[in-house]
Amino acid sequence: MWAAMAEYICRLAKVVLASSKRGGSRIKAAWWWNEEVKGKVKEKHDTYTDLTDSRMDEGVEVKRA
Repeated sequence: MWAAMAEYICRLAKVVLASSKRGGSRIKAAWWWNEEVKGKVKEKHDTYTDLTDSRMDEGVEVKRA
């Protein structure tokens, strides 16, 4: 009886709270950020990507030498 009740409560909670599947976006709290914060985070992400790409390019040049 308890297992059936727990299953019913879980299903009802998923419907009422509109839970989503796991593993959606990488940043879990991003849904409430305003546009300014989203822009800053994107800028930081792009800068980091450029940095890691430049390090990879340097590594390729060192291996060639």
